Amino acid sequence: MIQAQPKPAWTPLPRPGVHGVEFRILLRAEGIFLANLRFSQSATIDRHSAPHEIDVICVSGSGFTSVGEDEYAIHAGQTIRWPA
Repeated sequence: MIQAQPKPAWTPLPRPGVHGVEFRILLRAEGIFLANLRFSQSATIDRHSAPHEIDVICVSGSGFTSVGEDEYAIHAGQTIRWPA
């Protein structure tokens, strides 16, 4: 069955404490949500939790991510899974 999906346009991420991050939704379906995040060179994003695991894939560039108090460098071609 063919289903309509959100238009994948880049939009600023509307969260407090976020600077220089845009997102676009690629897929929204039961049990799955797929989005791109695009970070400017000096971007920051707030620390936040989620009730489900999140797979992060670095497609290009590099940056830092954290899980709890641990911080990790992440580079293009690497992934990390954030726990629920």
